[in-house]
Amino acid sequence: METFKKYLPYLLIGALCVLIYKVIFSPYNISGGDYESYSAVSIINFIHYSFSAWENKINFGWSTIGLLHGALLNFIFGWLGYLLQNSIYLTERLVWWIPFIIFSVFSSILLYRRIISHSGFKYLSVLIYSFNTYILLIISGGQIAGIGLAYAIAPALVYSLINLIEKQNVKNSILFSLLLSLAVLFDLRSAYILILGVYLYFVLYLIYTIILNKQNLYTLLFKNFFFVIILPVLVVVLLHSFWLLPISIVHQNPLDQFGSGYTTNSAVQFFSFAKIEDSISLLHPNWPENIFGKTYFMRPEFLFLPILAFLSLLFVNRKKKQEGLYIIYFAILGLLGAFLAKGANDPFGGIYLWMFDHVPGFIMFRDPTKWYLLVALSYSILIPFTIGKIYERLKFKPQFSIINLKFQIKSKFKIFNYQYLFLIFTTLYLILLIRSAIFGQLGGTFKPAEVPKDYVKLEQFLSSQNNFSRTFWVPTTQRFGFYSDIHPEVSATDFYSLYDSLSITKALQKVGAEKQLQEAGVKYVIVPYDPEGEIYLSDRKYDEKLYRKVLDNVSKISYLHKVNGFGEIGVYQVSDPMDHFWSPANNLVINYQYNSPVQYDVTLKNAHSGDKIVFAESYDVHWIATENGQNIASIPYDKRYNSFLLNKNGSYSINIYYSPQTYVNIGIIVSGVTFAIVVGYLLFVLVKRK
Repeated sequence: METFKKYLPYLLIGALCVLIYKVIFSPYNISGGDYESYSAVSIINFIHYSFSAWENKINFGWSTIGLLHGALLNFIFGWLGYLLQNSIYLTERLVWWIPFIIFSVFSSILLYRRIISHSGFKYLSVLIYSFNTYILLIISGGQIAGIGLAYAIAPALVYSLINLIEKQNVKNSILFSLLLSLAVLFDLRSAYILILGVYLYFVLYLIYTIILNKQNLYTLLFKNFFFVIILPVLVVVLLHSFWLLPISIVHQNPLDQFGSGYTTNSAVQFFSFAKIEDSISLLHPNWPENIFGKTYFMRPEFLFLPILAFLSLLFVNRKKKQEGLYIIYFAILGLLGAFLAKGANDPFGGIYLWMFDHVPGFIMFRDPTKWYLLVALSYSILIPFTIGKIYERLKFKPQFSIINLKFQIKSKFKIFNYQYLFLIFTTLYLILLIRSAIFGQLGGTFKPAEVPKDYVKLEQFLSSQNNFSRTFWVPTTQRFGFYSDIHPEVSATDFYSLYDSLSITKALQKVGAEKQLQEAGVKYVIVPYDPEGEIYLSDRKYDEKLYRKVLDNVSKISYLHKVNGFGEIGVYQVSDPMDHFWSPANNLVINYQYNSPVQYDVTLKNAHSGDKIVFAESYDVHWIATENGQNIASIPYDKRYNSFLLNKNGSYSINIYYSPQTYVNIGIIVSGVTFAIVVGYLLFVLVKRK
């Protein structure tokens, strides 16, 4: 028995290595789903864009002040890539993938050992938490840098709050605050879920203490309020001042720029793929193919998971009141997560829709499957707890019977007994649930691919050109396509708001289409070759005929000129595209210098009062031109771009600046000072203890 328990961790670690081998040790590019294919140039851009309030590499740019919470991680990614001499493969593994594995494994063990007195089955907790259908599809879908890392530290966050509540002091409060700040850094949605989840324990703790210890509610709240609520909130807000300050001053909702597809009840109903039987069984509705919108029938073998989880309530020792509180908490957490993860589906789907409309912050969850996080947290504790309790009750019995036939088992290893059989069965059952991953049937990032040589040639071709120009991708951008600050990529789907590939080619043939592209600064129209089978789809399957038809239609457009040398990629040049800054006035000569995504120095010659400068970035009222201390507000041009009316004749210089960056810069200082104080305090406590 002890031998088996001793080697069980190595068995599970071996399964872990099998699953991640192709990702961590593959010499190829990691790509799939939302995970981008980075180039050496794009890594360096992370340094320049990390704390920038404006993003200009995709389409015509947009404000990022509501999306800056992960700026520090991107900044680290950029600098590490630079120090590693632009080694993209090593950089992304060191920043995203290896930390995910380390954090998810050790934080789940940390929480389990904190909750369960018998810690011999902690590796089952790892198997359940790090290898369930939800997180495996999240990773294969490319959401490792955000949701994946937040998911990995979630058990440690729960562990930290439990420690804080049971031993309230400044050190524990700051440690909890730092973990919560990390969750916000990784993913706002996951942080929101975790805040709800961990403070649910705080509420249960208050109720438990009031009922059993007969303490007064107000006394308890007063005692806990500062360390558990006030100090953590203060530290998190100050650490994230670099984006909270500008968004609070500018009052910009980051979801507004994405349209109604992110903010309506119909969107929630569309994205409610999971049913209650899926969510309570920790079964992702898209398992295992992870094809968007394609769901599957319920797999009955997954129904044993909730049975194992909630059997834990029967094994609670009434004498161990603290253990009872923990188990009840995780049981409620699992039920809450399962209910919310099904979204607008029955039963009581209207509750989720009401919360989406009325609960602050809930608008982030048009995709309800994000709530699977709570189910995974719950089951990583409850299921090993149940298995451990059943294991304790199964004493060694060398005899067993089948249909009145008695068998006597003798083995010097004593492996064939009820305890062993039960443990072997449950372990194999948990592994069986993720057999698709073990046998290499998951796609996305679990199937690394080499960047096609034609896309490498295209990157070299574009990066060698030092003048600003955009690339226009028909029908949409391709994951291996190159883009940078001076060569932004534009998706034709976004530009025309059309989602049919052939309709887009017809729009390019209309009168005035060439002028539109020229004013947008488009120099190359590109029909991407689609080796991953993601773009040209008919009934969710790759359609080679559709690709050929799009390529043929674009090649017949008279104002486009074919550029050879890129194999299956169709590259066509547009004559005389406008620069980043241009003017309808022929007399005006414009030169400019790019300083950062939020600042340009523009030199004007032979300007007349009333002349207009067009700045070919998405219109935003916060773009300001400054000349000699006088501000010139941006006005829309063609309902798409920024423009500025000059009020002075002659030759002079103006500065174009995105004003929210000022608040970002102030916030960076506040965040930096806060971080220094927090780290300094923790070091002081550590030195003092020694």
